[in-house]
Amino acid sequence: MFVLTIDQVKSRDNDDRVPHMLHLLADIPTLAPFERTVGDEIQGVPRDAAAALEAIRRCIRDGHWHCGLGIGSGDFASQEAPRSAEGGGFAFYAARQAIEASKNLSPSLAVRIPAHSDYEAEIGALLALKMHVAAQRTHRQWQVIDALNEAQSRTGAARVLGITPSAVSQSLHASAWETESGTDNLLIRLLEQADSVEDA
Repeated sequence: MFVLTIDQVKSRDNDDRVPHMLHLLADIPTLAPFERTVGDEIQGVPRDAAAALEAIRRCIRDGHWHCGLGIGSGDFASQEAPRSAEGGGFAFYAARQAIEASKNLSPSLAVRIPAHSDYEAEIGALLALKMHVAAQRTHRQWQVIDALNEAQSRTGAARVLGITPSAVSQSLHASAWETESGTDNLLIRLLEQADSVEDA
């Protein structure tokens, strides 16, 4: 199970961004939907490794969040209407440890996998590297990435944005999108392996 806990950075000095972040996470596939748990904190249980990665990427892109990912066993008080706030088990405990650890890191992101420090170190290093790259992107670079994902081609993205395919290529190169996203499958496989070990 993957549990993601998200806490707003410097919430006392800024407006409440929880509703905005919940909106950004609304279409992420989950076992238990993202919800406000307490104060300016959000928690959810992504359905799988790919969903967990996409949720983290959206948080890093928004730029106002500490992220803690816990991997391990877990369950809910109600299986018919599971809620993250009512979840329990190693994954939830690990997510709590991770969110606290994240506050001393840059990017503000940590992974905790109880009893499997080898997986934790490898996954944490790769995820931090990917999100460090993602955090450097400009708003315009993200617009190009969004257009590319929507159109599925550089020519199509150029048409959507009203720019040349060459400009799309230059932006993608500057944002290191293909290099960073090219490691998605590797990270997802590592996350799945860690989860399967925890479930064994």
